[in-house]
Amino acid sequence: MTTYAITLIDNVPAITTPQNQVLLIDTGSPSSFSETGEIEISGQKYHVPTILHGKVTATYLKNAMHSNVICGLVGMDIISKGIYEFDYQNHVLKIFALEDNLFSLGGEQIDLSYVAGIPILPIYVGTTSVVQKFILDTGAKLSYAIPEICRDLQNVGVDLDFNPFMGENLQVNKHSDFVYKVGSKFIQHIIHENARVTSTVRQFASAGILGYHFMKNQKIVLNPISKQLIIF
Repeated sequence: MTTYAITLIDNVPAITTPQNQVLLIDTGSPSSFSETGEIEISGQKYHVPTILHGKVTATYLKNAMHSNVICGLVGMDIISKGIYEFDYQNHVLKIFALEDNLFSLGGEQIDLSYVAGIPILPIYVGTTSVVQKFILDTGAKLSYAIPEICRDLQNVGVDLDFNPFMGENLQVNKHSDFVYKVGSKFIQHIIHENARVTSTVRQFASAGILGYHFMKNQKIVLNPISKQLIIF
């Protein structure tokens, strides 16, 4: 097991490695990159590109996220090679080897599906018994739902959200009192809605994105071998 301190950069978790690399940890990105072309994390060294989608580099993220320390991003191509425990409240990320026995951790286990390597979490919105699939995205500073879910919620204004992969600031509608159940646990927070984000979400056959608002109040473990999320 390797333990890192988590810092939040624009609500996205980041760690600093012993090699002094500051890396975003992004379950919503299929791929990793770094400005040096290498990432060393949890004792393993990976060769990665220096640019994603023809434009996203470390410098690009530094400017977009107003942080001059970002060296790269750890996506699901690397995350899937370990078991990641996210604990925002205690500012800790633990990475276990795939062969580690985690039954002693406790918590509630929830089956995940994956689309293009991205984890998809089943939830129940409100008190319904209908499963909705949401993208689990630690790289999302806001959480989103499709209009069909948001229409019964109170609109409480707008926020701005910069999407580095779209390369633009998005004006997004903000709704209060989004209540849903993950496993047996009820969770409530604000939710956002935007047509561009909805289009992306539907490509993943999903109804929304759970980002920072979901992550900040629970400890979770992402286990790619069992394809499960453990929530505490």
